[in-house]
Amino acid sequence: MSLSHPILRGVLAAALVGVLASPLLAERRSYESAQPVGQTVAGVIDALAAAGVQFRVEQVFNEQRDGKLGFSAAMLPSGAICELSFHADPGNASRTLIKVFTQEASDGRRIHAVLVDRLHMREVGVYEIPETGTEWPTR
Repeated sequence: MSLSHPILRGVLAAALVGVLASPLLAERRSYESAQPVGQTVAGVIDALAAAGVQFRVEQVFNEQRDGKLGFSAAMLPSGAICELSFHADPGNASRTLIKVFTQEASDGRRIHAVLVDRLHMREVGVYEIPETGTEWPTR
């Protein structure tokens, strides 16, 4: 079968679109924990395991060496990359910021559910609109 075959060209075009579109599906989100870094790291790992989120740690980050604390993992079974980094708030030792990068949006949703629903963290930059007491739409 040569590259001029229409089915092969279609398969190659679909594969190319998939490869080019995969970075568009990546997500970067930030969360805030009301606990110190050490407790937050342990709590996140335990909560991910308890929720059945399976991953294989690929690289561990060290603050002195890498400028951040956290890890990069391959999500199982997909193998998509996920990175979690933990940052102490210099002005408040009992507050931690967590940055989450996921290659696949579905992994981002699973981690979001663990951090927000199970650990009661707040997503940074996302605010609830206060109730105004008026019906919508206003005329």
